[in-house]
Amino acid sequence: MQPVAIPARVDVTGSRRLALVFGAGFLVVLCAVIIGPTACPEAATSTHYFAYECDNNSHLWDPDNCHGVQMSNSTSHWVKVLPSIDLFNRFWIVTATPYYKDYTNQEEDIRQDMIINVSLSYREASSTWSDYVVGQSVESEVSCPVELVQETKGGCISIPLIVEQVVRHPEWLINVNFVDPGSFIGDVKFSFATGNTSYSMMQLAINIVFVGLSAVIVIITVVHMRKINLMQWNFDQRFLLALAVGLLLFDNPFYSMRFLVASWFFLFLDSVFGACFSTILLLYWLFSFEKARKSGKKQSTFSIGMKLACASLFFVFVVIMYSWRDIVDKKDPIFGTTSTMSGALAFMVLGIVMFLLCSFWAIILGVTGLSAALKRKSPIVRFIFLGIPSVVVALSEIAALFEVVFNPKESATEYLYFLVIKNVFVCLVTYGLLPPHSFIASHTQKVEAAQEEEENVAEMRTHLVPTTNSINTNKTQHNPTTTTTE
Repeated sequence: MQPVAIPARVDVTGSRRLALVFGAGFLVVLCAVIIGPTACPEAATSTHYFAYECDNNSHLWDPDNCHGVQMSNSTSHWVKVLPSIDLFNRFWIVTATPYYKDYTNQEEDIRQDMIINVSLSYREASSTWSDYVVGQSVESEVSCPVELVQETKGGCISIPLIVEQVVRHPEWLINVNFVDPGSFIGDVKFSFATGNTSYSMMQLAINIVFVGLSAVIVIITVVHMRKINLMQWNFDQRFLLALAVGLLLFDNPFYSMRFLVASWFFLFLDSVFGACFSTILLLYWLFSFEKARKSGKKQSTFSIGMKLACASLFFVFVVIMYSWRDIVDKKDPIFGTTSTMSGALAFMVLGIVMFLLCSFWAIILGVTGLSAALKRKSPIVRFIFLGIPSVVVALSEIAALFEVVFNPKESATEYLYFLVIKNVFVCLVTYGLLPPHSFIASHTQKVEAAQEEEENVAEMRTHLVPTTNSINTNKTQHNPTTTTTE
């Protein structure tokens, strides 16, 4: 079966109605940007402890007011039972911020390599402590720039001690010891950061809503096109179904599993689903703008192969980057600064390069396609209605790739924006590319009429064509056998 000439709604709908739909999508994105920083809870919470534990919160040691330990002594250990956590906290991080002992007299920047021993124990509810890691060495550089020390009254640059992206146990006991610390080290601030449970609950609720929305988009697409044979769908409808399924993956129906199972796998699965959707977006932009440029003419095999190769390379690089980040770095606790992040950075750069190449290619195709449409005096409503959201989503995708490694901290604003912008984009594409109801009704009538005609022809053939038995009977009646008598 050959694809039929299925008109898209964006090509037959009035500009005023399209403007209203476009404006509604813009308002939804704007609301997400406003609601994120104003109404949503913080993504993480922090608790701070000081080694000196001075009554007046001072960072200068006073035996009468301070009840803690001096970490400048190599035999001192800071021991603390961390607050209880669960899977809704998502992660936990411990950092150490040394304070310069006599910050009022510091004249130059201080840099010194130091080894920190970290031991971890855990326990379940009402159980005894079990060793998790004993004497893990963290090699780090203590850096105390003069400007920072003066601004924070002694504070140096923070040192990451533990990064755990999966909550495996509810209670932890940490033991920290500075091996051969510098004499300049005074108080030390230990920070315990973990995901906010309220933020996790908000994410879970929003995820359920958007998974339902993307499922509805898939159902609408399939139900709307059910009267047309799948082999007769044209380019728009086939890519529309791929976008709808990709959006369903991006919204991730398995998102809630990360709150039920303590495993890195569901973090990785979420990343792979996101890469799938981004790859489908790239292919949609490349093929749709090429189709518009050539005015429906068949694309060459070489051009199709190049588009598929570029998008596939982008997918492979991004999946490797996420694998490096979510499996290599997050499968076990990270002590200190991860040494394997350089691999993730390398593949992130390759992924961004491929995405930029595909994006610039799509932009060139879009500009040349718009120029060709103007020369043919064809309507450009499609370019405006679908082109502007495509540019916004492409820029957002590039920003998201940079943010994955350089600024991995979550925020409600970014989470809502990236989630809403992609869902709104697919909603706009669905509205614009589905055929109007009038065409579906007309096509259905034609198909039903053709089926009825075929049934009538088959029935007539049944009545007009005699059976073999009737033919033999007629021959016997009209040609009797003669006998000879002697």
